Amino acid sequence: MEWSDRYSLATEAMDANHREFMECVTRLAAAPDDGVLAALDGLIAHSVEHFECENRWMRESGFPPIHIHAGEHQRVLALLQSVRRMSERSVAVGRQFAGELPGWFDNHLATMDAALAAHMKHRGFAPA
Repeated sequence: MEWSDRYSLATEAMDANHREFMECVTRLAAAPDDGVLAALDGLIAHSVEHFECENRWMRESGFPPIHIHAGEHQRVLALLQSVRRMSERSVAVGRQFAGELPGWFDNHLATMDAALAAHMKHRGFAPA
């Protein structure tokens, strides 16, 4: 995955998180077999922090559909943990998952994150 302006939500803190997410996915996709688990660990660590930031912004800005967006974060984190466990037996699972993430990310960004960014702008909320 490579960052381009089409991914920008014009909210620097969100864009920075999204750039880092894309870098983690790229590292996972390019990792040698003996590096897949470490790359998954890095993606999981980033995702926990990334989602905690967005969840905090949703709470602080009064984002009405917080339960839907935060629920998606919980679902993805659970899936990441599951993929990590399965990848201990076969790194092919992690590689396949890396191939699925760009499509998920495009959809999540265009729907849930775009809605959050628009809400924060409307409310004059500047995430830190």
